[in-house]
Amino acid sequence: MSEEKQEINVIKKDKKCKKLNKIVLPSILCVILIALIILSIVNKIKTNKNIELIRNASIGDIVTFGKYEQDNNFFNGKEDIEWIILKKKDGKALLLSKYALDGKKYNNSDERTNWEECSLRKWLNSHFYLNAFCFSEMAKIEDTIVSADKNPDWPDVIQGNEVEDKLFLLSYNEADEYWDILDNTDCESTKYARKTKKLASSTANNYKCDWWLRTMSWNGSEACKVTPISIIWDSIDLRSGVRPSLWVQFDGN
Repeated sequence: MSEEKQEINVIKKDKKCKKLNKIVLPSILCVILIALIILSIVNKIKTNKNIELIRNASIGDIVTFGKYEQDNNFFNGKEDIEWIILKKKDGKALLLSKYALDGKKYNNSDERTNWEECSLRKWLNSHFYLNAFCFSEMAKIEDTIVSADKNPDWPDVIQGNEVEDKLFLLSYNEADEYWDILDNTDCESTKYARKTKKLASSTANNYKCDWWLRTMSWNGSEACKVTPISIIWDSIDLRSGVRPSLWVQFDGN
């Protein structure tokens, strides 16, 4: 075959590829768009169903909202997050995760800090928030003014300023307020939290774990956490269970 004919064939093939790309690429994008629309509709239906269950639930009931890895099997996707209803007020419900969903340090260094400045607050309101909730669920999560309650045992410890969060930890005072609802504060960690974060337990049961509160203690390099027996404090650069809290709107827009 002459060089001229080879060049002509190359040009023809190139034209066919360009023509094919004009047909295939828009088709692929169309399929992706349709899939995203369907996923959005499915998520909205599920969100509305969960919100209705929250509306009809009572204090202390378990409800589901959002998804997060829990069984440590990444191939089967994330699992539904179970929450305990702690309070209902003005068309909103205060939820606390039933399990310790992760194991985190209160702060990535042992320098003095508080809830306003710690790394755990940043992680909850960025990584966890974006990974655990779809857009229709995010729309139901309230912006909450999180108070900087004093530690009743160490009232002189600086707690920082009140902040506005989507997700937060309970304070010492709030944990005390909801103590009876929390089933004696006995908290089980998920398999994911145990296997990947190696959560330590203050009990003989390795499935149980201590969990952080947002209230600082002693000299500001320790934070309060809950054990099955009482509220204690521990170094902020050690891992403990994370049980997120949030206010979900079930009435109104």
